[in-house]
Amino acid sequence: MENSPKHILLVEDDVDISNAIKLLLGRSGFSVKTSSTVANALDLAANEHFDLFILDTFLQDGTGLELCREIREFDQDTPILFHPASVIEGDRKKSLRAGTQAYVTKPADFDELERLVSELVSANLQKIT
Repeated sequence: MENSPKHILLVEDDVDISNAIKLLLGRSGFSVKTSSTVANALDLAANEHFDLFILDTFLQDGTGLELCREIREFDQDTPILFHPASVIEGDRKKSLRAGTQAYVTKPADFDELERLVSELVSANLQKIT
């Protein structure tokens, strides 16, 4: 990773999970902003630069799949990692059709999550430059 931190928007309604992921990714050099609602996440995604979006499934005011589709209306390039708590038949395919690049269920091994995050951010940076 380059010297400047890569910015991630983590959309997660469980405060404990959100804080843990933010802390762990922060230790790996990422700058993580959090949101717990679709509305707030859309506002942040539309008005700030992020190198990656990490989306939960069920949020207070909608779903991660809905959020993914809405983000893709104005941002087709920033990678999206879908990070649901449970595996529901067909959700992986639905998330890929909605525009995600990766899918990993909770509880994910942190090393795996960090590896995926690093790969997605690096791939996106190479695509841009």
